[in-house]
Order: sequence, then structure tokens, then C-alpha cells
Amino acid sequence: MKLCIKCNNEKDGIHNSYCKACNNKQSAEYKQNNKEKVLERNKEYYQNNKEQIKEYYKEYYQDNKEARWEIRAKLSAIACQFSSAMPGLVAS
Repeated sequence: MKLCIKCNNEKDGIHNSYCKACNNKQSAEYKQNNKEKVLERNKEYYQNNKEQIKEYYKEYYQDNKEARWEIRAKLSAIACQFSSAMPGLVAS
């Protein structure tokens, strides 16, 4: 059994020195301390892979169209319940 080098808890994977919680914390700290660097890297990645990203989202949209409508219907039902329960709070 492998242990995290930071908290000595059992690790989830074998390729990382940290457990999932410590890895997430370290990643969040890095992103917070290097916002411009991360944004620039993401922007550069998007510019270099625009077509692949657009194709991915197009396929995802087509594959999940039905699920999106189900979620939209559930949200609409919740909104109707909320507006009927508290008619004075919701603008018509």
C-alpha cells in the first residue's frame, strides 16, 4: 500500500506522490497563484486546437440532446412549483 507524502493517508493511484485530496489542494493553490500563466496556457491551447474542440462540443451536443431536454424540463417544473408556492416573489 502506497502512502501520500504529505498527509500519510493511503493514495488512490500509483503515478502520483499525493493522495487525491492533497493533489486537488496543491492544484488549486497553483492555479490561484499562477492565474495569468494558466489562462494564457488555456488560451494558447484553444487557439491551437479550435477545430477539434468545436467538433467535440458539436458531437457532445448531438449525443446529449435528449438529456439536456430532460434537465431543462425538470428545471422548468421546479420553477413552476416555486412560482405557484410564492407568487409574490416571482415577477410575471
